[in-house]
Amino acid sequence: MATLLYFLLLISTTIGALSAECSPFAAPPNLSNCTKPKWSQQGITVAGDGTEGKSTTKLGHPFCIFLDQNDDLLVCDFGNHRVQKFQSGSNVGTTICGALNNTGFYPGDVFVDSDSNLFIADYYNKRALKLFPNSSDSKIIDTKNSYPGSIYPDKQGNIFVLQLKQEKKTRFAIELTNPSGLYVDECGTAYTANARGTNDGTIQKIINARDSKGIVLAGGLKEPTDVTLDRYGNVYFVERGESRIQRINARDGTVETVVDKQGVLVFGTQYWNDPRNVAFDSKHNLYVADFKNFRVQKFLFEGGDLFC
Repeated sequence: MATLLYFLLLISTTIGALSAECSPFAAPPNLSNCTKPKWSQQGITVAGDGTEGKSTTKLGHPFCIFLDQNDDLLVCDFGNHRVQKFQSGSNVGTTICGALNNTGFYPGDVFVDSDSNLFIADYYNKRALKLFPNSSDSKIIDTKNSYPGSIYPDKQGNIFVLQLKQEKKTRFAIELTNPSGLYVDECGTAYTANARGTNDGTIQKIINARDSKGIVLAGGLKEPTDVTLDRYGNVYFVERGESRIQRINARDGTVETVVDKQGVLVFGTQYWNDPRNVAFDSKHNLYVADFKNFRVQKFLFEGGDLFC
């Protein structure tokens, strides 16, 4: 039986041209006092309704989420073989890729860049797609015969992919342990959520995709499944095994819980049943893909200083 290997793959290599003085995050104000940021603990369901379905207001296992520059919500509706777009303030989805009867399409991740190009990781087809705005044209991105789990294009034209392979790694690929979440900052530093075993998951920082060494920012985690950052470099991640969203403070590296939904995992309740992804809108509201509750929930930002 072939050994399954996981890698962070760099599709292109313009990253070497980045300045050594690159600063991807905003500098915090020089204040002696600040207020910790706070989010509501009561979620608002903004996509899906807690039951599995195929209509425009339902989802069949939301595998990933993404907020674009208009705060429109994109959802990988994996079970329905489609990518749904929910305009800000609407719970009615529009299919922008795939279809209910397209059982050969398996969206595992989506990303919209600043030019409104749509990138999709089509997992079981071992490929990634790039769809151009206001056009029927598309481009297939070679993922080196691997299953792409997450995709993240940066502003320098590089495309980072978390991949599952059954063979040795290719050039510019870093071996990881069961990664399932990816974020890349403007300087090309990658952050990954690595589930590992039941109780030894990690959040890892990889400063150079040409270097196999990474920095563990947090360890001893129960199945971390996704990661994102804010403008000050604070790291937020889904700790799936504990049904909560954690934050690694950029100031001192402490790990803090920002949304906690531990409880009895039953359908359609205030609790989560297999949280998978986390994302933010422009107002710092937090969104979570609640996979087995067939919904996406929004947690309002209640105030405080993100840099604190």
